[in-house]
Amino acid sequence: MAGLRIVSGRLKGRRIPSPEGLGARPSLEKNRIVLFEVLAARYRLSDFQGVDLFAGSGALGAEAYSRGAEPVTFVENHKERALALQKNLGPLFGPDSFFLFKGDGLDWLKAQKLGGKPCLFLLDPPWGQGLGERALAFLGQNQDRWPGSLVVLEESADRPVFEGPGLTCFMVKKLGRARLDFFTLNP
Repeated sequence: MAGLRIVSGRLKGRRIPSPEGLGARPSLEKNRIVLFEVLAARYRLSDFQGVDLFAGSGALGAEAYSRGAEPVTFVENHKERALALQKNLGPLFGPDSFFLFKGDGLDWLKAQKLGGKPCLFLLDPPWGQGLGERALAFLGQNQDRWPGSLVVLEESADRPVFEGPGLTCFMVKKLGRARLDFFTLNP
């Protein structure tokens, strides 16, 4: 079956269908490898719950779950992509490990105060619309709601690295036309 391959962890080698024709731009496999290698070198992902904020294909959240983050919440604004996430990813997850919110990522953030483990916020929004910057600004301004959490933004390499209160950028990785920015939420 064609699709996006999960590259490591308990679901290694599994493929999830790519949402072709639904306007998504899934994170490239090489970018996901770098993203999770950086995190694994510094953190134990099982200490986090995952939030795939602009889920699209769900590749980032599925990779986080495969590597130990649990539960994982997928937030997707596009109705057809949200239905595809439910169909394609729901069966791969254990009980109480998969949550799906069909709606706007920023609206979801504003309504949440997640308890339990810190969050690993994975942001791969449509490029050039300012969604990543708005999400980072909100997270930074409300960092006390998610103590100990991490944020990773995949964005076009030609955009400036976000700077704002409540966030500390600890690494930037340029990968061709894309860039990964890694942040901690300040206590």
